[in-house]
Amino acid sequence: AEVEHLLVKGGQINGGDDGRTPLIAATRARQLDVVRYLTQWGADVNLKDGRGLSAFLLAASEAGPDDSLLVVMLNSGAKLQSADAEGDTGLHLAARLGYSAIARRLLTNAVPVDAANNAGRTALHEALLADACTAGHIEVVGLLVNAGADVGRTTPDGRPPLELARAANCPEIVAILEKAGAR
Repeated sequence: AEVEHLLVKGGQINGGDDGRTPLIAATRARQLDVVRYLTQWGADVNLKDGRGLSAFLLAASEAGPDDSLLVVMLNSGAKLQSADAEGDTGLHLAARLGYSAIARRLLTNAVPVDAANNAGRTALHEALLADACTAGHIEVVGLLVNAGADVGRTTPDGRPPLELARAANCPEIVAILEKAGAR
């Protein structure tokens, strides 16, 4: 009700301090109802704050691991190839955090699986460099491999995915990569 009152009074739906729009604030606070309301009023899910994060990218990372906010962003015109200041796409961010529901949703919407960020790393590299052997990271690696991620592509410093998985001491991910032909 308060958001509606502010908008009716002429509040700037896509304005904000340092690019922090009401939608970005609501996404960070995981306020699904407010996010839905703002997008219905035409809030732009692709506007970025000073760190290069849009509500869409936040829904894929800081607001996760649930994908309900991401669904709103996708239904509101999110640019799937959008990236933050470091070149991380939503898939990079979700992979790093082990957010399998978000990674699945993004892959279902045909995001590029092997896009590289500014550091030259793919989402698969980010999942492996997280140095985590959680159920979420294992599932994300499986999703990326099933979506066609290049299991032979090395990081810019020359480390292949299988080496990263072994260094992380994650036999489940090692098995996924070996089954996919990684060496």
